[in-house]
Amino acid sequence: MTTVLDAPHLDIQPDALIPDKRASAETTEEYGRAGEAADKASSEAYGSVEVESGFNEAGLRELTGHDWLAAAAWGIAGAVATSAVSLPFLPMHLIALTFVLGAGLGVLGYLDHCTQLIRNKHTVVFGAAAAVLLTATQILIPAAQILIPALVAAAVTFVFMLGLAVITKFAGGGDIKLSPVPAALLAAVSPLAAMMWLLFTFVLCLGAMIAARLSGNTRKHVAMAPFMAIAAGLSLGTYGMLSLVLGI
Repeated sequence: MTTVLDAPHLDIQPDALIPDKRASAETTEEYGRAGEAADKASSEAYGSVEVESGFNEAGLRELTGHDWLAAAAWGIAGAVATSAVSLPFLPMHLIALTFVLGAGLGVLGYLDHCTQLIRNKHTVVFGAAAAVLLTATQILIPAAQILIPALVAAAVTFVFMLGLAVITKFAGGGDIKLSPVPAALLAAVSPLAAMMWLLFTFVLCLGAMIAARLSGNTRKHVAMAPFMAIAAGLSLGTYGMLSLVLGI
């Protein structure tokens, strides 16, 4: 505690207790540097989350039972939609492929919408189901010749998505790993259908991003799996109309 005396010209306060302006400035500067370092570390940590998840989202969460019920409903809706679109022009042995396509993208599209994350284990299950079905169809109906186009489409789509992500940051890691699965299933129907699927997916994503920016949303990314699901139905329907009209 500092004591104030009546004598105005006496200064008996010890030098050690007189604040040093230079020391105070240096301390403030040190605090500033420490704050900047903390902010930088926080930013780098947040950025690492973005790299791992593919999205700059703080709201990633664990899935709940309600999420799985809703995802199952969307999976059923997706399977019915893609199968119904395909019935007028596809042979019956390919309808199972479109069924699995719609079911898988319906489930993963909803989960991606909820958590902004496509989990690796879900992609593995979807990919394994697609691989088993493609292989079984090829073995049971050798004349179908679907396995090679499916493998080529999966490889080309993976390389394309990876290059796009590196150059433009348009897609996340989960999108890159998921994309070969629907591409393979659609290429078994027709390579043209797989190409249209990629086109529709990016057009829908780009439109959603533009709409989000216009509405003032600062989110850098949108969940791509829901648009993959919508694009699957659109590509099958478009290819079906072309095949019926042009005979391709």
